[in-house]
Amino acid sequence: MIKRIIAALQSVAGVDDYQITVTEDDRHELYFVLGKRETARHTKVISYSVTIFKKMTKDGKELLGSSTFIVPYVVSKKALEKKIEEALYSASFVNNKAYTIPTGDGKHHVFHTPEITADPLKTLDEVGNAFESVVLPKKKFNALEIFLISTKVHIVNSKGVDYTKNNAVLEVEAIPSFDGHNPADPTNQKVELYKYFRYRKIDLALIHADAVHALEEVEARFNATKLPSKGIYDVVIKDEEVITLCKDLIDNLSYAGVYNHATDKKIGDVLQKVTDGEKLTIGLDRRYAADKFDGDGVLLTPVTVIKDGVVHANYGNNRFAQYLGVTPTGNLGGLKVALGKTAKEEMFKGPHLEIISLSGIQIDIYSSYIGGEVRLAYYYDGTKKIPVSGFSFSGNLFKTLENIKISQEEFTTPTYVGPKFIKLLNMDVL
Repeated sequence: MIKRIIAALQSVAGVDDYQITVTEDDRHELYFVLGKRETARHTKVISYSVTIFKKMTKDGKELLGSSTFIVPYVVSKKALEKKIEEALYSASFVNNKAYTIPTGDGKHHVFHTPEITADPLKTLDEVGNAFESVVLPKKKFNALEIFLISTKVHIVNSKGVDYTKNNAVLEVEAIPSFDGHNPADPTNQKVELYKYFRYRKIDLALIHADAVHALEEVEARFNATKLPSKGIYDVVIKDEEVITLCKDLIDNLSYAGVYNHATDKKIGDVLQKVTDGEKLTIGLDRRYAADKFDGDGVLLTPVTVIKDGVVHANYGNNRFAQYLGVTPTGNLGGLKVALGKTAKEEMFKGPHLEIISLSGIQIDIYSSYIGGEVRLAYYYDGTKKIPVSGFSFSGNLFKTLENIKISQEEFTTPTYVGPKFIKLLNMDVL
């Protein structure tokens, strides 16, 4: 198919450059409903996308237009050429400042990641059993969906790039529920939570622990009460909320952010004026061993964006790197955050709120806001821990960053390696 596409591209006048991306998804899926194994499925999908580039000059300025289309699995040469002509027409309306696409050496380079399992169907059953083995009459998983996804990406362009990479991940979507219904007390009803887990390797002990925690949390949600009083609290965020915070802190420090004036921060600026807290070091990395290139065909270069609370570097793709006259790092998909100094015992010492579930942490760099609506948390008053819900917290982001505590404990997903907990001091709880 790639040879057919290249032949068609070369036969149509006006194509200055092109990129062909082949994505192959091999999915094994297992579905449980109320603890019963309902469906097992295996699908394999191969897709071809083509991006064409058209050089133009308008008002004395060099421009580069581009347009992308999907190639049908069955397509004639004539139909393919028509799609290319339509894409050329569309590209003529895209007036980007001129840049050049990445170059390669014309050789086919393959980057492998070891498979996370030799027997996908057996692994799905083992993961399902790990979840179902911990259920109790009142605590169970109403639904459980398990996905083992292997992905291969092959990029070829007109400048000699010819790269292939592959990877596999395990994903689990679960609906834990707790049924505390008591006919004598109509206020006691069944509650559910939504949990989403991602794993870069098969660790059944970790998966088992996650299943246990999911059921503990849904029971806590059932038993949650109102917070005894509003006011000022130390708040501990974890896992996905830590990821969101760190990601948002560097989001506008990209080459695109700098070029489009979306950030007022530059290299050397102090982002975190630490008084009594710990300094953040946040970087971007490859997601896995074979993740050597991005969707443009740029070879990836890991970068430390914030070092000890100071803006250390910018990052970004091929196009905006050329606009700024710098070397592209590529679109890195992995977030890497340095672990902190705070032990778990210290992190949870003294009165605090440990956030279990948020509607989504809200970060606004420009107004220096951090906050969120809490669905479930544990309130520790210094002697006992009780589940609470139905409140929100907020604070001044950059003021809060002066005194944060960062955990020694690590949390990993297919796209993140870093601290599991961050403690935010003196938050307004309403």
